[in-house]
Amino acid sequence: MPGDAPCNCCARVGALGRVVDGVDALRRAVREELQMGADQIKIMASGGVASPTDPIGALGYSEDEIRAVVAEAGAPTCRRPGKRPNLPIAVLEKRRRVASDTVEPSTSEGGVMNQGINVVGLYVDDQDAALSFYVDKLGFRVHTDVRNGAYRWLTVQHPDQPSFQLGLFAPGPPVHDEATAQTLRAMVAKGAMPPLVLSVADCRASYEQLKARGVEFTQEPVDRFGSVDAGFRDPAGNGWKMIQAATGK
Repeated sequence: MPGDAPCNCCARVGALGRVVDGVDALRRAVREELQMGADQIKIMASGGVASPTDPIGALGYSEDEIRAVVAEAGAPTCRRPGKRPNLPIAVLEKRRRVASDTVEPSTSEGGVMNQGINVVGLYVDDQDAALSFYVDKLGFRVHTDVRNGAYRWLTVQHPDQPSFQLGLFAPGPPVHDEATAQTLRAMVAKGAMPPLVLSVADCRASYEQLKARGVEFTQEPVDRFGSVDAGFRDPAGNGWKMIQAATGK
């Protein structure tokens, strides 16, 4: 499906890309993105694994299509274990080449290249209110804030944890129908979603500081087995535990 209209799976990653089909169309799309200043070309080649509609065994892009993208972007290749060896790296960088000795595929049987969790998302009913809470009250900073029509990909990060992003996502189209979105908003408001944990050096001092900023606490600091924890919630209803680890842990 050539064109610029994002599909639902694109919306899950911010709708920053385009749906392209065929070697020639892919080559043209890569050239256009690089001409517009792209620093990376990311191929969503997960196929049925990441698609809400395709069969689980669908491969997404063919090997010829992936090689065409690599040829246009200019990037090294590495051998990847599994059924489709010698495929190019999925994320390609323009201008800055990666030295061959820095690309080390997994040596385990059937393994994949894994760099860890990058984004974990929360559902919020009001993204502007959530942004104000996490930035102005908790001290997070904005990482990404982009829109595609009504869809908004919004992430923040803790200043001491720059490799991790917390997504603040609003239930609704194109990911959810309205009935599902209403159910999710209601669950969040009731505090039914799994709690999150914020690690702090001094729970009582952080409690006083955040309370002065207007954070709604559901539990004052309590000593438990050498650690100290308190509870608070964000404007949507997501619950947090703020924990000071036991000494020496």
